[in-house]
Amino acid sequence: MKCSLHNNNCKYLSVMTVKVKYDNSGLNEKQKEVIHEFIKFIQKDEPLTQDFQIIFLGERVGHMTTGSRTKNHTLKILSQGRMLIDVLRTLIHEWTHEYQYQKFNDEFKKEIGGKSENYANIKAGILLKKFQKEFPKFLGVIYQ
Repeated sequence: MKCSLHNNNCKYLSVMTVKVKYDNSGLNEKQKEVIHEFIKFIQKDEPLTQDFQIIFLGERVGHMTTGSRTKNHTLKILSQGRMLIDVLRTLIHEWTHEYQYQKFNDEFKKEIGGKSENYANIKAGILLKKFQKEFPKFLGVIYQ
């Protein structure tokens, strides 16, 4: 990840590049700062090795509900009009599917109650709680 906050020297993100785009996302600068810290945080737990892109969107694209992962390593996250906690939950959920693909070559199947989907849901809840505990200074922003 190109890290403007740390002069491109983030020790947690040195293994790959994350390109983050905001397309009419509705996110303010403080929320973007939280997202940046959250990306570093989840990279420590579920490290990705291939470059990929995250796009925060103002409206749904295609068949997505609140997020999607494409085969070309792009995560699309709906952010406009949502609480940041929900945006972060979607981000880690889709990140986990990318992790499953990169680490285990597990192509996600849209199977309600399936192993991949359940794991992504559980992981999202766990990492959100851990992030909030480690970064209590962001709680006011997360619940906006």
